[in-house]
Amino acid sequence: MKPMLKMATVAGSVIALAFAGTTATWAQSQPGPAYLVVEVNVKDQEGFNEYAEKATETVHQHGGAFMVLGATAQTVEGAEPNGNIVIIKFGSVDQAQKWLTSPEYSAVKGIRHRTADTRQYLVEGLPAE
Repeated sequence: MKPMLKMATVAGSVIALAFAGTTATWAQSQPGPAYLVVEVNVKDQEGFNEYAEKATETVHQHGGAFMVLGATAQTVEGAEPNGNIVIIKFGSVDQAQKWLTSPEYSAVKGIRHRTADTRQYLVEGLPAE
């Protein structure tokens, strides 16, 4: 490789690494919102309605907001979802974790376990710019 081209390649790599490090550091210091993505396959609608009513109250008590509620997903690629999709937004992963482990939600999540099959994913969003 020619010396000037080699130096330009190294300089470009250093700039890219510095930018990536700065972005990662900024993102760590500015936590983004958190999204709880839930796949729900209801087995007992009446029982699940009781869960949904009680759980909704606890979501609001802990600062959460529903972004998607019971939507049917269209598969674009990969396996079909097993049920409907719910997405709940919290201010941070920490706030979502506090809700998930709160006494209020712990008192009702057993109803969900009895009345539906679910998969849940907690995802941290990008910080606000």
